[in-house]
Amino acid sequence: MILFPFRYLWWLISSVRRSLGRPPDHVIFVLESDLPALPDPPRPLWQRFTSRPRLSVKELGEQFDLIANDPRIKGVVLHLRPVAMPMATLQDLRELVAKLRQSGRRVVAWAPFYTTGTYYLACACDEILLMPTGTVQPLGFASTGM
Repeated sequence: MILFPFRYLWWLISSVRRSLGRPPDHVIFVLESDLPALPDPPRPLWQRFTSRPRLSVKELGEQFDLIANDPRIKGVVLHLRPVAMPMATLQDLRELVAKLRQSGRRVVAWAPFYTTGTYYLACACDEILLMPTGTVQPLGFASTGM
């Protein structure tokens, strides 16, 4: 929490530096938490600097539309963290990835290891990358203990 303003300032400076140069070939999205369907309501001014806003499925779709219409960007890298997401959210994300792929953009999935949900989402991408020490842990959609 305390480091967030400094991380934001570093991000701001690096973003300005990058915007003066060549545009990026690929855009990276880190999916590290369950995405809400709609954006959160605006926070009070004092909370905007102390906490990180959550990305929603709707905002991700808007970002994908901007990427699809920008001829300078060649693709997207989805950094998937192993987080439990409902099947409805995963299906919405797969539809967004399929729509982005139809526009001619390349979508790459990368994760340290894949669970059932992250692998299901990654299968909609053009390429699936895994860390050399990573594993794939498909347990199925339901499991019970004996």
